Amino acid sequence: MVSQLIEVTAEKCGLVKAFHAQGSKQTKGLSRSSTKNKPWFDNTCNNLGKNYLQAKNRHRANKSMINFSNLRHSSKIYKKEISKKVKSFNADIVTFI
Repeated sequence: MVSQLIEVTAEKCGLVKAFHAQGSKQTKGLSRSSTKNKPWFDNTCNNLGKNYLQAKNRHRANKSMINFSNLRHSSKIYKKEISKKVKSFNADIVTFI
């Protein structure tokens, strides 16, 4: 009874993973499957992540104090947004159950 309730809740929240058959090969190249498995990851998170990676690449190319401060600023914004989204998603799951 309880296990069925957990299974139904997980399916409704999109937390059930699909498994590949043994011997099947994944396609080469980059895929967005890592973001598809995270229902809390939206366009805002994606854009902030892109900004963070751009700042990181700029800092690697030219290690100046301006690039370093931009890297730290974009890193803080990105991590705070991810933390906020995960906490709100987990709170929604708890209230849903």
